[in-house]
Amino acid sequence: MKFVIVFALFVACAFAAPQQPVETLKFVNDIQEGGYNFLYETSDGQKRDETGQLKDAPPTPENPNNKVIDIFGSYEFTSPEGRTYRVEYTSGVNGFLPKVSIVN
Repeated sequence: MKFVIVFALFVACAFAAPQQPVETLKFVNDIQEGGYNFLYETSDGQKRDETGQLKDAPPTPENPNNKVIDIFGSYEFTSPEGRTYRVEYTSGVNGFLPKVSIVN
């Protein structure tokens, strides 16, 4: 019985061992007066790319110089089962609108 308990303890420790560290392969962060763009890619397959543009919005009585940011972007990740998912999205006056697809 002691052997089974010790064996189970060793198996649990092996599965709890630290995973490989994730490295940043690419990173861009560009902020301008009229908007921004950033992207990154990591060694575990994650990717993200996003652009925001400052635009005029319909004026309101409280804010006659109303501005909004329109955001366009996407991100990818690999699930534990090995499938790669891609989410493309926009965000602005119509809210957050994602579109999900399976890459492989």
